[in-house]
Amino acid sequence: MPAQFKAAERCLLSILVEHDNDTQDDRAGIDELLAGVEALTSGWLVPLAVAIQFVHCDPANSFEEAGVPERSHRILRAHRMHPDVRINEPIFQADVRRLPIIDAAVIRDELTHALQEPAPSGLVTSFSQMWWTAVRALLPLDEEFELLTPTPAVALTEIIDRAIWCLGPRMTGFSAPPAWLRATNSHHSTKILLEVYWDLWRDYAPGRALLDAGIARVLARGGWEARQLHPPR
Repeated sequence: MPAQFKAAERCLLSILVEHDNDTQDDRAGIDELLAGVEALTSGWLVPLAVAIQFVHCDPANSFEEAGVPERSHRILRAHRMHPDVRINEPIFQADVRRLPIIDAAVIRDELTHALQEPAPSGLVTSFSQMWWTAVRALLPLDEEFELLTPTPAVALTEIIDRAIWCLGPRMTGFSAPPAWLRATNSHHSTKILLEVYWDLWRDYAPGRALLDAGIARVLARGGWEARQLHPPR
């Protein structure tokens, strides 16, 4: 009988990683946030769709937000995506770009160009939030498995360089992805929220080890703190 793992529409595990940015400028804080996301997800979680929001800020007034650029909402999507992968976009009327691959370099490039766009006098363009709305997650076992879900669901996987990756469930009424990520820049602090929806990366030791190693890499950068939001400890 295949191994069985729980998957749920509501997150099974939620972890928040935070960095105090009071001693850095806004751009340095953004760079550190992106480095934190890369450290957290390297080797086990890859974005397939990323939604990004930009704002205008007043640097003379504690970077208070003061409007938005013309192209304030942008979405990057992998050009080749399985039709059964569902993307729940958090923003609408966004500028959408389809790319061969989405990785840390692509995201950094998108932010670099957007942050250079002109802003009204006295303001600057800044990064506000980023959501990974569709992902592929490294499968931490090499055997068949089944998802235990409220409604019937079949795990959608693909093999890349001999490794098996989970993309999500086939669209049969159950839509929770393996994991979901949000990175937020409040200009004085930065936060990464990681939510896990499949038990493979919560209670299954090899999968949890991938997640814990990612958190350890972020904390090793210095200035970061992590806490588990759900389930409460």
